[in-house]
Parts: sequence; C-alpha cells; structure tokens
Amino acid sequence: MSGHPITIRNLGPEDAYILDRVRPGTFDNEVDPTRAYAFLATRVNELVVALDMGEVVGFASGTVLMHPDKPTAVFCARSRRV
Repeated sequence: MSGHPITIRNLGPEDAYILDRVRPGTFDNEVDPTRAYAFLATRVNELVVALDMGEVVGFASGTVLMHPDKPTAVFCARSRRV
C-alpha cells in the first residue's frame, strides 16, 4: 500500500486512456488499447478500477446479464488488486 488515497472509478469508453497507466501485475497481460476501448464501448461490460495517483492498481470486471424471465444480474468475471 502506498499510503495515498485510492480512487474508485467505473470506466466508460471515454476513459480508455486511463488504462495506459497500469501497475505491472494488475492484469494478466499488457492492456491492448483497441481491445480496451471495444470492451468499454460495449455497455453490457463493466470495468471498475482502483487508482493510486492515477495508476491502475486494481480492478473488477463483469458483464450485465439480462434474461426475459429473470431480473438483470451482473456476472463478476475477474478482480485483482496489487
């Protein structure tokens, strides 16, 4: 922990640039800007990040699931904090 306040932010496609500063080990692989934008632009996908002085240090990702016979739900695909 850095001792700095952590900011939590739900990203949209206009925030793709935030994924340019990611602490090593946060994601399994390097973030691809084209894939990141496509993920964020598909509004059934959610990506919430934890920021330490503008650097992504954690995240939770998920997909909104809608069914004709069930309430809307969110499937949390992955989360990590370094």
